[in-house]
Amino acid sequence: MATAAPQPPSRMELLESEKSCVPYARRPEWADASPLPPPPGDAGRVVAIQYSERHAEALGYFRAVIAKGEKSARVLDLTRHLIAFNSADYTAWQWRWECVAALGGDLAEEAALTERVARESAKNYQLWNHRAKVAAARGPAGAAEELAFAARALEADEKNYHAWAHRQAVVAACGLWEDELRYSEALLERDVRNNSAWAQRAFVKLALLARDAEARAAAAAAAAAAAAAAAAAAAAGGANAGAAAAQRAAYLAALQGEFEYVAGALALDPRNESAWNYLLGLFAFPGAAPHEMGRHMSVYIICKEALSDCPSCAPALDALAAWYLSLACLLRDAASASAGGAASGPALARARDAAGKALAVLAKAAAADPIRRPYLGHRRYEARQLLQQLKAGG
Repeated sequence: MATAAPQPPSRMELLESEKSCVPYARRPEWADASPLPPPPGDAGRVVAIQYSERHAEALGYFRAVIAKGEKSARVLDLTRHLIAFNSADYTAWQWRWECVAALGGDLAEEAALTERVARESAKNYQLWNHRAKVAAARGPAGAAEELAFAARALEADEKNYHAWAHRQAVVAACGLWEDELRYSEALLERDVRNNSAWAQRAFVKLALLARDAEARAAAAAAAAAAAAAAAAAAAAGGANAGAAAAQRAAYLAALQGEFEYVAGALALDPRNESAWNYLLGLFAFPGAAPHEMGRHMSVYIICKEALSDCPSCAPALDALAAWYLSLACLLRDAASASAGGAASGPALARARDAAGKALAVLAKAAAADPIRRPYLGHRRYEARQLLQQLKAGG
C-alpha cells in the first residue's frame, strides 16, 4: 500500500527543533553580530507586547541585520524562525523576500514555507503576498502548482478570499481561462450554492467575452482594411464603432449559453440566490445595451419556470419584477423614438402594462421576503413613479 508523503514540519515543530532551540548568542554563524534592543516605547502605553525570551532574542538580531542592510543565508534562516514565532510579521516576510531576490533563493523552499504556514493560518495576508511573489517569479511553468496550492486552501474553506484572488492572478497572467471555467463548474456541480464559484465564473466569462470581442474587432478591422482604406479621421471613428459592434456581438453570442447554465442550476434549487445574482449580473457585462434585460424573453421564462416549482420564491419574483421594469423602460424609449408615429401608442400601452405587472410582482416579493420589505417598498415606489410617467404620456 502506498504511503502518504510526509507533511512538512508545522510551526510548533519548527520552534521545537534542535536548531531553533539553540540561542542565537551561542550559534557560531552569529558570533560577529550584536543584537539591538527595541526602540524605547511610550511610557504611557497601556499594553506592551510580551515576547517570549527566544522570540525577543531573535528580534534583537533581526533589528541588527536590518540596520546593516544584510541579506545573507543566515538572515534568510532568521526570518524563517521569526515567521515561525509570528506568521503575521510583515517585516520578516518582506525581508525574507529581499534575501531570496538578492541570493537567487530556492523558490521551491519558499513555496514549502507557505505550505507550512497555510496549514495553521490559511488566511494569513503575509503568506499569500509571499506566495504571489513566488508565483510571479516562477512564471507559467509554476502555474499548475500555484493553482493546486489555492485549490487545497479552498478544499478547507471555499470562501477563502486570498485563495480565490491567487487563482485569479495566476489564471489572468497565464491565460488559463478555459481551465478555470471547468474548475468553477466542478465546484458548482458539487455545491450549486457556492457563491464564490459563481463569482469566479463571472470573472472568467468577463475575460472570455473581452477576448472574443477583441478577436471580432480585429477580424472586422482586417476586413475593412482589405476592402478600402478610409481617411484618417473616418478611420478613427470607424474603428471605435467597429469595436463597439464587436463587443456587442460577443456579448450576445455568450448570453444564451449563460441563460442555459443558470436555468440548469435553478432547476436544482430555485431559491439559490447565487444563481439569481449571477443572472442579474449578466446585464452589467460589457456589450449590454440600456435596459438589456427586457430584450430577452429567456429571463421571463427562467423566472416563470422557477415560480411554477416554487411560487413564493423571493429571488425569482425580484428578478421577474426587474424584467418587467426593464421591458417597460425599453418600450417607453421605443415610443419616445417614434413620437407621433403609429407605433408610439401601442408601445406606451405595453409599457404601462409591464410597469403595472412589475408593481404586482413586487408586492408578492415583499410578502415572500419580509426582511427585505423596506427595500422592495422602495422598488415599488420607483415602479409607481414610472407608471405615473407612462400614464402621463411617457
